[in-house]
Amino acid sequence: MLVLECHIEISGTKIVKFDYVTEIAVKSSINSFTGTAKITVPRKLRFEGKSLSDYINIGDSVKISMGYKKHTIQTVFEGYIKSISSTTPIVIECEDEAYKLKLKRVDNEYTDNFSLNYFAKKYCGEYTSVMSDLELGVMRIWNKSIAEVFEYLASKYPVHFFFREGKLYGESYDDILTPQNTITLTYGSNIISDTLQYLEGDKVKVAVKAKVMTSGNKMLEYVTPGEAKSGGYDVKTFYYPSAKSVSDLKALAEKQLAGMRVNSMKGSITTFGIPFVRPGDTVVLSDSVNIERDGKKFRIDAIEYKFGKGGYRQTIYPGKEIQ
Repeated sequence: MLVLECHIEISGTKIVKFDYVTEIAVKSSINSFTGTAKITVPRKLRFEGKSLSDYINIGDSVKISMGYKKHTIQTVFEGYIKSISSTTPIVIECEDEAYKLKLKRVDNEYTDNFSLNYFAKKYCGEYTSVMSDLELGVMRIWNKSIAEVFEYLASKYPVHFFFREGKLYGESYDDILTPQNTITLTYGSNIISDTLQYLEGDKVKVAVKAKVMTSGNKMLEYVTPGEAKSGGYDVKTFYYPSAKSVSDLKALAEKQLAGMRVNSMKGSITTFGIPFVRPGDTVVLSDSVNIERDGKKFRIDAIEYKFGKGGYRQTIYPGKEIQ
């Protein structure tokens, strides 16, 4: 029988450790700059004879480890307390290192060729960073938090920003966390349930709108496939400051679209807490019933971990198929 085990450590004015919770819920994704955790504990929980809320404060650092006794206990989250409820039970909401970058501001930054590496070294020097060499052209930043800058860049350019194991990543989808662990999930063994639907790339109704502002302040754009202009497509807009003409945009947009219209899995897989899976890992499906899935490999885009009276569950969200 697998016995659950968790360890919570909160460090502020005092180091508080406890191993009893009502529930832990953690969300981590390569598509979201901020990873989150929610720890729910009974109000009657005591530490050194006092209520837990007497010792913990907003901004305190948090480390969450959990798993099964006689198996490896994994660290699933490290970050900071964002809020502490006054309810019963107590709910402690946390964010990863993005929390700190929401508090640090960029007062005034102007460059005619914005570099991710330059920006990360200047404003995020306390972290080891892995950044794309993408240069984004003219950029003016005024009175924004560092987190707001990364969120804006992710919405406009083909790059993802996120933390993993204390490192700050800013990479294109194809370059993210390569290589990582490869894990086999087997139906009838370590998979509890799934809502998966296999999508062939050429049937994905997605389009790319590529744009650039020229030196003469003229906006150029190109949309592929052309029929997307009539509707019915999920149109993703990307800015390409290196482009000089519509033909440049065409080449860049078609390359971007080819990387997006790939075979993928839509939906999720629910497993037990072992084997432990993280965003960026590769999962191989073993399925003797649904033969079309057997042997398929996918990069994992996001994970939700839940731990409590109902057991330990991982909800895994696959992304791009790996050939």
